[in-house]
Amino acid sequence: MKIMSWATIVLVAAINQISTTNGDEPKSRLALDKISSQASSLVGPEQISGAMFKLAEPEAWKPESNDEVGRGAGRDVYAKAGTAVVVVRVGEGHGTGFLISNDGWIITNQHVAVMGLLDLATGARVVDIHFGRYEDRLISVDSEAYPAEVYAMDEARDLALLRLVKQPPYLAQIKPIEIAATNPAPGDDCVSIGHPSAGLLWTLRSGEVSGVGDWPKEHIDSVMASLAATGVNADQSQLAMEGIPKRRILLSTCPINPGDSGGPLLNPEGKLIGITFGIPKGGTDQGISLDKFSYHVHIDELKEFVKTKPNHPQIAVPSPWPNAMFGDLKDTDQDGRWDTWGFAEEQGGDMTGVMFDLDQDTQPAFKESYITDPEKRSKWDFEFAATFKPFFRAFYDTDNNGDIDLILADVDGDDKTGVSQA
Repeated sequence: MKIMSWATIVLVAAINQISTTNGDEPKSRLALDKISSQASSLVGPEQISGAMFKLAEPEAWKPESNDEVGRGAGRDVYAKAGTAVVVVRVGEGHGTGFLISNDGWIITNQHVAVMGLLDLATGARVVDIHFGRYEDRLISVDSEAYPAEVYAMDEARDLALLRLVKQPPYLAQIKPIEIAATNPAPGDDCVSIGHPSAGLLWTLRSGEVSGVGDWPKEHIDSVMASLAATGVNADQSQLAMEGIPKRRILLSTCPINPGDSGGPLLNPEGKLIGITFGIPKGGTDQGISLDKFSYHVHIDELKEFVKTKPNHPQIAVPSPWPNAMFGDLKDTDQDGRWDTWGFAEEQGGDMTGVMFDLDQDTQPAFKESYITDPEKRSKWDFEFAATFKPFFRAFYDTDNNGDIDLILADVDGDDKTGVSQA
């Protein structure tokens, strides 16, 4: 793990420990949701990889248009629905989304929208939307960014609802994507439009629906484990499965890459049958061919999600828990008690965040493995925390009552922090 030495961070934490008014901000949770942490122990190496938005340095992101001409049904879908598909830029990355109404409502994935920057004035997450203009059978990007606020997010379904703050003058000319009247079934033709890494904006891919089912109940690894379980193991397996949020999904043979997250899966009439969110996690060494099928949220889930639209953007409470799969506990003063917990997305990778138990009252039996268990993780009694992605934030529990009451954030990357008191 890198960024700075433990000693330096501990010193910075101690220097910055200051007093302010008491607050009652609810404790946030680790950005990695409970679905991934629980399901990973059930579904094995073919666990779905959800983080399918494309991360890149801001200066490296350059709009490109698709100069390929489609054939057959895909060509017709591209012309009919392509301009309703948008680029969703979030901090240092991008995903895909699509317009569902001419008053500015847009759908994308939750794991894309959650990376949006926080507007300190309103408390809402904000993303940048780029539209495309159709001409001579091609779609070219409008380089002007139109901000959109996050109105609702559903982690279990991996869906997010956005609304444009500023609308392009040609918005009324774009036909929103409609939900198909008939649910998809295996063998149905389908078309994906999105913005894949190493590809072009508005890249079209054709395929067919491969399967439809409930995840994780009908995921093949879960089914096999359930069929093989007997006695107490069967009961435990059933209880574990009941504790995991469920969603209806479908598989398709459309090749999907990072950057496609939140994009539409369409039938030959250009109607929506699914929302792209992931690909199998693994590789040929595990007997998995990543280009054979992709995962999409079923339209039944979207119908439930958009039944009611909020009147106001969702207030985003910054989380002191960083994106991480690995933790590293330290006893920096060698007194037999943990005082520092560092985080990283990859083993040995750069730190994504750090937390300090300055008064060292966390129980010595605390374990690094608790990073994947929200209930056990909450037993870490920290007074200062810092996250480094998508930008720097510092969190303080200044009166040591277990609640964050001061947040410093450098949201614009100018090495200066704004103050938010809870």
